[in-house]
Amino acid sequence: MNRLTRFGLTFQTLPDQLGEAAPHMRDAYLTPEDLDLLVESDGEKVLKRILLHHLSVCPACHAVGGFLLDALAAGEIGEDLNGFSIDIYRSRLHAPALWKEFEASGTQQWKMVVANDDRFSSWGLAELLCQRSVELATDEPAAALATAELAVDVGMRVYEWDPDGWVQLLRGLVWAHLGYARQRFGDFSGALQALSKADEIWGPAIANYGDVLGYEARFLALSHATMTHDSANRSSDGPMPPLVCFPAETDG
Repeated sequence: MNRLTRFGLTFQTLPDQLGEAAPHMRDAYLTPEDLDLLVESDGEKVLKRILLHHLSVCPACHAVGGFLLDALAAGEIGEDLNGFSIDIYRSRLHAPALWKEFEASGTQQWKMVVANDDRFSSWGLAELLCQRSVELATDEPAAALATAELAVDVGMRVYEWDPDGWVQLLRGLVWAHLGYARQRFGDFSGALQALSKADEIWGPAIANYGDVLGYEARFLALSHATMTHDSANRSSDGPMPPLVCFPAETDG
């Protein structure tokens, strides 16, 4: 299945002016040098740039692929149109709608929903659940814990056929959030167990790949906060570093 349709999404709403998300692409016309590359062996980069240009000027094509311009403008992808980066962006785009489906059901059903519906094996949803668990931790620790547990369920299913790669950074992150949520809930031994699991996954991944996803500041802050068992020190944790910004889902 094509990467650009694998999530089953369509994008029908157009901006007032095509290409406004990445205006430089409107003027990215074919050059003689581009033409030479296209008819030789180095045309892939040029073809992708032409695709972006085309999306910025063609309404019908923009309705299908205009989200690429939004992702480009947001810095989430580059002009190389890396398929992995596109997958993550699209999963973040769709994550709020998936979370709404969870909110409509009871927490006791969450594990079954994730196990029975592949739509919820979503990278962006795992990130969103992590973010939500931190937001809930101070005032609603039980809800934060349930949300962090769901983040682990989801995160461990993302790309479960591929035990290597950047997904290990995500898996380490969801376990770190579970440790933090357990600490806020008052389960200190459980918090340390979750943090140990997070370190086990995170350590080799960060050593191999570096902070390619921008998770490291968040992970270290979670680890520090989880190790602080004294409730008197909780107010000194400071604000949690941001995780990611979720794009607004396009209606369609």
